[in-house]
Amino acid sequence: MKKVNLLSLVVLLVLMLSSCGKYPQAEIDSAKAVVDSAKMAQVDKYLPDQFGAIQDSLNSAIEKAEKEKSKMFKNFGDVTKKLQEVTEMAKKAISEVEAKKARISIEQLNKFFILENIRNSLMDSSE
Repeated sequence: MKKVNLLSLVVLLVLMLSSCGKYPQAEIDSAKAVVDSAKMAQVDKYLPDQFGAIQDSLNSAIEKAEKEKSKMFKNFGDVTKKLQEVTEMAKKAISEVEAKKARISIEQLNKFFILENIRNSLMDSSE
């Protein structure tokens, strides 16, 4: 009976450790894709500090995954969590840049209309 319990415990322990041992390639690819989308949305131009932090976090997570990959008992739980955080940070930055671009467009339109009104006023007064 003790052998069965010990064997069950060992099997359970191995299953628990192996469940965290899968290299998170899909999560890495997903995070990279969102960071690439952030760059295409010009986050690096409009929010350079934030984009740098996102890029640094992604690189750090990948480095940590590579280090963990070489261990006998792998646990990618922290790496996966960090990659999810990177993905969320990048998505948030994309939203912020889109809002910033919209504000800039509105400001430019307002300036255009102000200049147009001034021009029209000058044209009316010169007649």
